[in-house]
Amino acid sequence: MWFLLGVALSATTIGLYFWLRRNRVNVRWYEWFMAGVATASLLFGMQNYLTTRSELWSAGTPLTFLLVFGVPALVLYLLVGFLIVWRFLHGLPEKTVLSQNNDNHNTI
Repeated sequence: MWFLLGVALSATTIGLYFWLRRNRVNVRWYEWFMAGVATASLLFGMQNYLTTRSELWSAGTPLTFLLVFGVPALVLYLLVGFLIVWRFLHGLPEKTVLSQNNDNHNTI
């Protein structure tokens, strides 16, 4: 199961990378890092959840792992998505205006 999950996760990451490049969406290195930390945290929480459910622990223990590792992972995913969308919506007009201004200064 984990092998297939790793293959699906790798294919999704590669597809996302090429889709972002094709649509000219800039993603900074720290956003990739935060997404990687979020993915690792989510997988760790999911693995602990499934393990504690299979070992017949008390009813609240598996949910604790999801709360401790899954919720921060979702918050990181939301933060990364917000940063990318915010830069994409607010960053494009400024780059075109700055490049036009720099070209005018170089010609004068």
